[in-house]
Parts: sequence; structure tokens; C-alpha cells
Amino acid sequence: MELEFPNSGSIPPVCFYNRQGLADWLNRNPTYKKYFTTSFPYLYTPTDPSKPTGYDIEKVPLQTRIHGLSQADSNLLNRQFTLFRNVYTFNLNAYVKSLETGSTPIYYRFRTGRERQEYRAAVTMINKLYPFRAILIAQDATSVEKTPLGWIIPFPIY
Repeated sequence: MELEFPNSGSIPPVCFYNRQGLADWLNRNPTYKKYFTTSFPYLYTPTDPSKPTGYDIEKVPLQTRIHGLSQADSNLLNRQFTLFRNVYTFNLNAYVKSLETGSTPIYYRFRTGRERQEYRAAVTMINKLYPFRAILIAQDATSVEKTPLGWIIPFPIY
């Protein structure tokens, strides 16, 4: 891909997805918080009349949506992330190769119905940390034109 993440029109790399979630990434990249005011309802939009004086959206710390896990739940989350990353990596490589060769991408095929169910469960959990729909439709809350962020997820996550 020519566009490096997080530019508009770029694809989130595999390393974007971790246990800390979108909140952690936004805390490290605060200029992007303006795109996710609907995902984090305690972020005021620039036009919100209840916004305190001197409020700076970039300085508001965001909290991850999953915390206080038991050891068993933490292990389950680790397994789910591993499965998700494996499928995401395979599909991302297939997509990029299809762009290079002009062929139709061949995405990951689950070996068993159980593996597919485990993946769906993983996506459900990971979607709590990375709201995929919100990522796809994220718009700049500071802009009158509501400019879209434009990140691409070029293959089915579900």
C-alpha cells in the first residue's frame, strides 16, 4: 500500500490491534480523537453547548473498555487476539497481493465450524475495543463539512 497508516485511505496494520484498544491508540495519537466523539460519548464535540471553557478534546484521557479481567478471561482474550490477528494478517496479505496482481483476493477459510465460531466470538470481543463500524464511518467532529477519516477495512471482519 502506498498510503501509510493512519492517513486517510490507509488500512490499519495488524499491530494496530492490541489489548488496550482504540482508546489507547487515540491517547497516543490525540489529533484523531475528534473522529471518535460518538464512540466515546464523554468527549464533547466542538459545538456542544455544555462543553467547559478551555476544553481541549486532545487532552481528555480515554479509558479502555475492557479491564479487571480474571486470569481465565485474560487468557481467553489473548487466544481471541491471536486468532483475530492470524485471520486479519492472512486477509490483509491476500488483499494487498490482489492489488499488486489484479487478481481476486482469496480470503481466509476456516478449517472447521468451531474455528469459525471462535473467530466470531473473538470479533465480538475485539469490537468492544475497536468498534469497526465506528472506525469505518468516523468523521471529523471539528469540521463543518464532517470530513470522513477514510480508513479502509477492505475485507469482511465478521
